[in-house]
This record gives sequence, C-alpha cells and structure tokens, in this order.
Amino acid sequence: MMKKSILLVDDEESILLGTGKLLEGLNYEVATAQSGEEAIEKLKSVIYDLVITDMIMEDMTGIDVLKVAKEIDPHVMVIVLTGHGSLETAVEALRFKADDYILKPCERSELEFRVKKCMEFIDQRKKILQLQKFLPLCAMCNKVCDSFSPEPFKGEWMPIRDFLEKKASSTPYMSYCPDCTEKNQRDADALQSRG
Repeated sequence: MMKKSILLVDDEESILLGTGKLLEGLNYEVATAQSGEEAIEKLKSVIYDLVITDMIMEDMTGIDVLKVAKEIDPHVMVIVLTGHGSLETAVEALRFKADDYILKPCERSELEFRVKKCMEFIDQRKKILQLQKFLPLCAMCNKVCDSFSPEPFKGEWMPIRDFLEKKASSTPYMSYCPDCTEKNQRDADALQSRG
C-alpha cells in the first residue's frame, strides 16, 4: 500500500524539520517547501494527498497557497496553520475551502488527530468514487438511492455518508445467485432420491 503524501509549507526551517519528522514517523511521505512559491512549484509537478501550510509567510500567505492548491487539484486536502488566529482569518480560510484550520503552537496529538481525520476522509472519498461505479447517484447533489429493486430510483435518496452508515450497521442482504440456486436444487434432489 502506498504511503499518503503531505506537502508541508512553512518559512521556518525548524518547523519544517520538526513537523516533517513527526509526520514521517506516522508513516506519511513528506515533502517540504520553505515558501509559498516553492510550494506552488511542487504542487504543479506532484500530486499530494494533503497540504499543511502556515498562514503568515514572507512571499505569500497560506490563503494564497490554499487557493492555488485547490485550483490545481480540487481534491487535495489543505490544513492552514496560524500563530495569529482570528475569526476573520478562520472564515477566510474556510471560504476558500480549507479542510481544517489549526492555531499554533499546537500539541503533537492535536496535529496527529487532524491529519488522521483528513486521511480518513481521503479514504472515504476513494470508497465513494468506487461506489459511484455501481450505485444510483444524483448528478447534482451526490445523494445515493437506497434501492436495489427492479424499478430503478424508487428507493429513499440520502447523503452518501448516511447510506454508508446505514449499510455498515445493517446485516448484509444475502441471497443465492441463479447458479448456486440451481446447484442447491440439484443437491437437494440428489439427497431426496437417496432417502
């Protein structure tokens, strides 16, 4: 299984080294950029699962990195770190589709937890993309039709997350395919003719 990749962006080398080592210790592939411009160059040539960027840097802000990262790859997850947190910067980060926003300095466990949540979301999104291949999915709102009846699209429409939770907590529906039904019938007939 391939390691998930993270691009860590900060103009402080000590943060790149310390946080990079922490993330590598958690079994992630980590690349670093010491400026927003360097980050953008890397984003143009490599696909990352997650970008963790500082908000305040000399050449450009974390919001600038966030915007370009999402333009290049709308699916990349982005966490914005800031030591100068305010409601306005948090709202701005979320407005430009940041996936998380963390105040510095943050505890190691906090960063681990937030990164893990992003990676779990990535895994879930991949599963959803696989499900889209065989589930009735609304092209506008991405709701799934919970129906396997002969009459398509007549079941309940629900968000994918609700559908997955419902299916994960229910007993799997099991039946026999036509070949197994035929084999079982032959076996039953053979037993009956012996008795």
